[in-house]
Amino acid sequence: MDENKEFEKQAEEIAEEVAEAAEEAAEVVEEAAEAVEEVSEEVAEEISEAAEEIAEEAAETAEETAEAVSEVFEQEKKKCSKGGLITAIVVIILAVFCILLGLGKFPKIYNKYNHMGYVNITGRTLADIAEESGMTLDELLEEYNLPANMPANTQESAAYYMMPVKSIAAMYGMTFEDMKAMLDFGDDVTEDTVWGKAEGEVTLEKYIGEDNFEDFKEKYGFGDEITLETKWKEVRKTVDLESKRLYDEQKATEEEEDDWEGDEEAFEEEEEPEAVEETEEAAE
Repeated sequence: MDENKEFEKQAEEIAEEVAEAAEEAAEVVEEAAEAVEEVSEEVAEEISEAAEEIAEEAAETAEETAEAVSEVFEQEKKKCSKGGLITAIVVIILAVFCILLGLGKFPKIYNKYNHMGYVNITGRTLADIAEESGMTLDELLEEYNLPANMPANTQESAAYYMMPVKSIAAMYGMTFEDMKAMLDFGDDVTEDTVWGKAEGEVTLEKYIGEDNFEDFKEKYGFGDEITLETKWKEVRKTVDLESKRLYDEQKATEEEEDDWEGDEEAFEEEEEPEAVEETEEAAE
């Protein structure tokens, strides 16, 4: 009986260690994923790869732990009581559950669409857009011909650049053929080509026009390194980063104005009773 109790105690300790290891691994992966969003594309790729390695090692560790528990179970099951046998089974199930939990968590954290190098200007996600539009996620994905398995936490920019050209054309009231002629798409671009790829191959001459070229260079700080033949994919990140900076400034200004208006209204409400008292005293 003492041996059974000791075994049960060891099994419980192993279960706790497995659960703690899984939680710690998940936290490390989440922190790495958050860091990915705030650094340059090149560094982000390195962090993402490192985080994936950590996740893989965590899963391997959990598997090894499960195997170890299984071996202990095989060795001890002959002298276990019924209660001890149940405990051992629960430990093994818990170990397997931790593995599956970890593996199931990765797709949510490592949303491949959010790591394609696009700048999320507005900070919104598909979940935000669906809520604002009064649509379900599935309805939103169908409306814009996006992949049916695209997660709700996909950034707005990533979703935008994953839309097919035909959907982008429709947003601007154009047909695919009209857009193809205007931007001079090559024959490799079809109506189902994702916008990020199609737009990236457009030259600055076609995208912004020769008359606007010098103003464009000045606005975004470009020099002679770009020409009218430069493709949009070579300048897109710089343009989007500046757009994000301006968007953040505007949003901060609007929030300050809202705060000021709220303070002003509160001040007026506080002053109003005194004004009423003064009017009553004057009337007396």
